[in-house]
Amino acid sequence: MEQQLLFIASSIPYNSFFELVDALIVLINGYSQTIVRWNTEPIEYEFNLSRNNDEITLEVVRFPDSRRIQSQGEVVFRINDSYELIVLPFWRALRQMEFCDNFEEQWGRTWPKREMTLLNKLIKGFRRCTNEA
Repeated sequence: MEQQLLFIASSIPYNSFFELVDALIVLINGYSQTIVRWNTEPIEYEFNLSRNNDEITLEVVRFPDSRRIQSQGEVVFRINDSYELIVLPFWRALRQMEFCDNFEEQWGRTWPKREMTLLNKLIKGFRRCTNEA
């Protein structure tokens, strides 16, 4: 069964694309948990990503406002699956955005080029390792 969650995010106050790239780097490097914040004014979302060996869990929590009080958070999406089915789709979407001509104009931020270069290298290294196994 396919699931999807759609929302229109704001470019402020968080640098959510940088946080997402950084979160994927953290997961690939073996860390167990990371968070990406998205603001939709006034509602905020947290992408809670965690890793347990080869399994990745993505849990999206919606908060009514920027205070993000844990007792007020509602899980609106949750998936637990392989690296290939969770991390790679985010990476592919980021790769497409990397070449958008007006990213900086629309988001008021620069694209995280250095971090994306690192993520690309890590993804290619990970894919090479899994193909050899």
